[in-house]
Amino acid sequence: RATADAADYIIIIACLPAGRCGGGEMIPNKIAWYSFSIKDVLEKLQTSPQGLSSKEAFFRLKKYGPNQLREEKKKSEFYFFLKQFKNPLVYLLFFAALISYFLRHNIDTIIILFIVFFNAFVGYLQEKKAVESLKALKKLMALRCKVLRDDEKMEISALELVVGDIVILEEGNKIPADLRILDSLNLRIDESTLTGESVPVHKRNVLVKAGSQIIEQKNMVFASTIVTSGKGLAIAVATGKDTELAQIAKETISITDEITPLGVKLKKFSNWLLIITLIVSAIIFILGIINGFDLINMFLTASAAAVSLIPEGLPAIITITLAIGVHRMAKRNAIVRELEAIETLGSISLIASDKTGTLTYNQMTVEKIYLDGELIKISGSGYNPKGCFYKNDKIIKPLNNPSLKMNLLIGTLCNNASLVEEEKNWKITGDPTEGSLIVAGDKADLHQEEINKKYTKIDEIPFESKNRFMATLHQCKKNEKTLLAVKGTIEKILESSQFIYKNGKIRQLNIQEKKNILEKAHEQANNAYRIIAMAFKYDKKTKEKITEKDICKLIFSGFDCLEDSPRPEAREAVIRCQDAGIRVVMVTGDFSSTALAVAKKLNIATQNSNVITGEELLKMDKNDFQEILKHTSVFARVTPELKLKIVQGLQAQNNITAVTGDGVNDAPILKKADVGVAMGQGGTDVARESSDIILLNNNFTTIVNAIEEGRAIFLNIRRAIFFLLSTNAGEATILMSALILSLPLPLTAIQILWINLITDGISGFALTMEPKHEQIMKQKPRPKTEGILNNIVLMRIILVAIVMTVGTIVIFKWQIGMGASTEKARTVAFVTMAFFQIFNIFNARSIKNSIFELKPFSNFYVVISVFLMIILTIFTSQLSIFQELFQTVSLTASEYILIILVSLTVVLAVEIEKFIRKISNP
Repeated sequence: RATADAADYIIIIACLPAGRCGGGEMIPNKIAWYSFSIKDVLEKLQTSPQGLSSKEAFFRLKKYGPNQLREEKKKSEFYFFLKQFKNPLVYLLFFAALISYFLRHNIDTIIILFIVFFNAFVGYLQEKKAVESLKALKKLMALRCKVLRDDEKMEISALELVVGDIVILEEGNKIPADLRILDSLNLRIDESTLTGESVPVHKRNVLVKAGSQIIEQKNMVFASTIVTSGKGLAIAVATGKDTELAQIAKETISITDEITPLGVKLKKFSNWLLIITLIVSAIIFILGIINGFDLINMFLTASAAAVSLIPEGLPAIITITLAIGVHRMAKRNAIVRELEAIETLGSISLIASDKTGTLTYNQMTVEKIYLDGELIKISGSGYNPKGCFYKNDKIIKPLNNPSLKMNLLIGTLCNNASLVEEEKNWKITGDPTEGSLIVAGDKADLHQEEINKKYTKIDEIPFESKNRFMATLHQCKKNEKTLLAVKGTIEKILESSQFIYKNGKIRQLNIQEKKNILEKAHEQANNAYRIIAMAFKYDKKTKEKITEKDICKLIFSGFDCLEDSPRPEAREAVIRCQDAGIRVVMVTGDFSSTALAVAKKLNIATQNSNVITGEELLKMDKNDFQEILKHTSVFARVTPELKLKIVQGLQAQNNITAVTGDGVNDAPILKKADVGVAMGQGGTDVARESSDIILLNNNFTTIVNAIEEGRAIFLNIRRAIFFLLSTNAGEATILMSALILSLPLPLTAIQILWINLITDGISGFALTMEPKHEQIMKQKPRPKTEGILNNIVLMRIILVAIVMTVGTIVIFKWQIGMGASTEKARTVAFVTMAFFQIFNIFNARSIKNSIFELKPFSNFYVVISVFLMIILTIFTSQLSIFQELFQTVSLTASEYILIILVSLTVVLAVEIEKFIRKISNP
């Protein structure tokens, strides 16, 4: 027999023969323990109802290891630093630095290497910060549990739990391992983190057929789930790496991280840029040889052209642009673990979202109460006890309505849960369903603590599935009567009711009324509400005990309609997604009717939409499966394996996917998705470690804000790339044009580097701060095949390069024709290119809109950068210290005016091109 503390819920175990505890070989975990009798389980695991001996437990712990998940090998900080160099653009910069070194341009070499290492350092700091934030969230399996050992109850660390241990389960416990139920009393488990099912599952000792899914294993409880009510006794059948939790984690580790769309685009862009650089350099070299230039000098010139084509500041600009996005998201309660994930969110075309805890609160709420032939609606959601009561859309005072007051009173009394406020957050201790009844009472000022003082609890019949009701007996201090409060299924309560409390009066309940009430209840149940009926009766006689025989001749007091309320802001976020051309799909382990009802409320599904279950998906062939994915928005009763298959199928249809979730079952798809978004509050560490972004406030709206931020960031990166490449292309074409025309080189290598690193760099960083333009969330997602440079940007780069080349060559040749020295002509060409850049920044502020449609001072950084670039450009030609370094000479005011007029042609040309494109494609 077990200890006295556990005796109240041990009914049959003591009658079973004790198993052996001899320390023999353990039975492999891959056994359907749920399909075995208790006797067989005890024998196979070589244990007994009295628990293992301490000696045997020590032996098993030493042999099989602690009860913890096997973690991936931790990566060193040096790894994260080296990871920053894994970038094709960085490879190009190292190539440029190598060329500069062999050309003995030491200053150029130092500057390029400085940019490379600065970029790596910024990326390293960001990843380190994300890892540290994740460590602060990690609490999984850091718990203790109660077990029976040597026929005594003791508390141990969950790490010391071994297979064969007898575990005592109590309300509020987090399950430390996979356990087979031996005996239970009103035991309910919240399995939402594992299966996605929002309603706690009733667990008991029943045999389950082999091959059953997790959600059907009513005699098993699993690691990471929580006891919401009741108590029980169970035997550990799998610990650590053998648990269902670990199997999902293992599957997650085996899934390789997807390369983000930005990473793919940058790789293609870098490859393309490398090819262009080599081709242009070869053309310059060949042209020089054809024109009779010295072989060595032409090699040096071609190498300088190669350096000029590589945008040295681009990797740093991209990293800092993404880091700015990370900072903005941190202010909005989101931790970004991967820099590129911010931009990738901006290209999302589909969000596959879990339901429980993501689109809903994972908190049951009483939304309606049916009594007196009418539905009373209650506002508010979750466990926050604030809300109003509405009758015919008019606010009523619940305490002035006798029937409503009695219904709420029964819900508060027939209850073992409690409502508490912790750090401005309301939480329920006990069963969430019972907790929702307390919240409803609180909204009517029927506070549980005060009610319990007026009605002293005497006895209780706990809820059992076979009885379908719960009852509590209370002593009324006011009139010395006893009050029997009963709640349960609508069928059971109506069957046990002889009277009805209507309009504050008790009268006979006839058969037709019962039929009408039942129809109303089924109508609400079809809308995915959970129905709980209330009844009561008074007795003048003093009682100390109640039995099932007392559950008769009850007074019916209406029924409550409960649901896991959708987040109000989630509906707005879904609509914003749809306006932005982003499809939202719900993938959940919950019931079909519940999932579809929530989806309709959130605008994910329409009134005519259908829900597809996991069972139906398994029966489909590949073609039907892909076709279903195109049109279905709600998938219910889906296993983790099917969730992963759904996401992979959606990705195969050229969708860039974001997946949201908080449970263990979400981990594989969080890692497989283009962007995995995990919940920080109440979510599991397995999910968080598999994600790219963690939402600290679990707010679905934050995801949409991140998408908006991501779109803006991509456009800013595109603006910066256009700005940098248009100048670099201009520099290369200027060199080629000069060779074709048999002119001296208009720009020296140091002048080109100055323009690329300083002038381009300052303006490029200013463009990364461009604020979000209007209508950014009214545009469709970018096609998955669209690169960083689309046709519009490519054509504009060519246009700007041509304008810069013509302007610079003309003014350079004109200077030579006027008898100016080569040094003077180069100075004019150098300053002209700098002013071309200064004016080109205004072209880059918007790819589509005219500069006159933008607020001139909305990007203050651009204004500052233009002012700074003008000052630096003047300094390079007017100050002697810079003249020696850049081989420039002083220019007159009239020459500056001419340069400015020539440079303004780049704005005129782009404005004309934008106008023509706008009228051609209105």
